[in-house]
Amino acid sequence: MFLKLKNCLNVKNYISNINEFRINKLRNMKLQNIQLSSLDLISFIEFKKIAKIKLENCTCDDDEIYTEKTLVILIIEIKNMEMNKLIHSFLKKTQFKILELKNVCLIYPYSLANISPLEDNKFSGKIKLEAVKTNENFFELLNNFKYLLLMEMKSVKNLSFRIKKNVNLNFLKLEELALKDFSLPKKIHNIQFLPNLEFLTLYRIQNISSLFYNLNEQQFYDTLRTLKIKGTPLTHLEIEKILNFSRLENLKLHTCNLDSSHLLNLNKLISKKILRRLILTNNKIKNIPITCKGMFNDLEHIVLDRCGLYAGSVSLFFNDTKSNKISFLDLSHNSLNRTDLIVVSGLIKLQVLKLNGINLQEDARLNNLTTHGLTKHLKFLEIKELTISAKDILFLSKFKVLEKISLSESSFKCLKITKVRICCSNFDVDSV
Repeated sequence: MFLKLKNCLNVKNYISNINEFRINKLRNMKLQNIQLSSLDLISFIEFKKIAKIKLENCTCDDDEIYTEKTLVILIIEIKNMEMNKLIHSFLKKTQFKILELKNVCLIYPYSLANISPLEDNKFSGKIKLEAVKTNENFFELLNNFKYLLLMEMKSVKNLSFRIKKNVNLNFLKLEELALKDFSLPKKIHNIQFLPNLEFLTLYRIQNISSLFYNLNEQQFYDTLRTLKIKGTPLTHLEIEKILNFSRLENLKLHTCNLDSSHLLNLNKLISKKILRRLILTNNKIKNIPITCKGMFNDLEHIVLDRCGLYAGSVSLFFNDTKSNKISFLDLSHNSLNRTDLIVVSGLIKLQVLKLNGINLQEDARLNNLTTHGLTKHLKFLEIKELTISAKDILFLSKFKVLEKISLSESSFKCLKITKVRICCSNFDVDSV
């Protein structure tokens, strides 16, 4: 059962008067643009099976919750509000699994950092902040929420990175932040002192160089398994720092202003044979250094979308099609020639292939993809933003185990007109 109250008049204390039937059945509640009292928030404790509460643009009494009871709830969302005395006391009496704050102003002294969960609270698992304003050292909360595993922050103002040791945080995502505090001395702990961090995402970060410059903790290098960076230019020195991650399995460098010279360092990382997935979307790779020949033979998942690859590059990336491990390959919006497509057709473990908007050079034809054994094991094919003829459509009939084909609307119409029989029943048609 879902209950939504929006722009209601004279609704004060209404939550506390909901009948017994709703108390037993209610699962989700959204309160928007209404006045909340302490009695309303205390009454949430009576909803024993409620899973999610969302508060948006609500105003609250200048009061505080006084109760010995504790509310256990899966998700709490608070949007476009102030963290005042009432909301703060409500959170102190709540065991939540996920807490999301968006455009919330944390008014001193009411902040998440001084919410002290019960000692035996192993429930709180994720906190997500977006456009939150605080003057507090936010990472102090890691010392309180000892079992917190995931944290996401976007456009958080005045954020400090003084981190205490002995925290369990496993996943951290930072977006649209300035990392000025990474230059703090070692005695004031920063992000590299998160001893259990395995997943780190950094999107559109200012002054990211201070993070890489201060990476000195070997435990951090030995723990991290996934690193994702997007919209942040990286230098050769910063790429060299990435080489020190000894257990890195997944690396995403999306729109990082990389060129072919950066491949030399990435090749050193790949040669350790730990890395499994590499995403280099929207960089300026273009041509491939001869010393990087065969650098992708041992990877399982590769995305090179919009890298400006010249025709002939793919044949250099894979010089051993029989022993390679690649199962997912995205070459969209690059230039490919006949040799490139023939090499792709020989990738014996490839199951997902994306060729959206490719520029076919010289005598290249999509039919070149059927040269070797690709037709026997490819399951997902994307060829959107391509105008293909009836003759090109024929190559699709040679694939025996396709589960899904994504193509343009014009190509799909051509397929219908030619009445070519395709061994696939699931078509994703792009109407743009």
